[in-house]
Amino acid sequence: MSNDLKTNLLIGEESIMDRFGFGKKVLNMFLRMGMPVTRINNRIYAHAENIDKWLRDNTQTGDYKDVPDGKIDGD
Repeated sequence: MSNDLKTNLLIGEESIMDRFGFGKKVLNMFLRMGMPVTRINNRIYAHAENIDKWLRDNTQTGDYKDVPDGKIDGD
């Protein structure tokens, strides 16, 4: 595995929260909003570039009326 893939592959919620500097509540809100992750055997996998792009695309308007209510695992 190349170093780029190692540093950009995020495994688990903690690695995503650490990489982007937000807590569990914000992570869960973003997951409900469709943040690009894959769940395999109850573990989250994601690429940092995909999350970064998703955050850029979803924070340009500042319109958060469509944040879904409800809980997901870990809330």
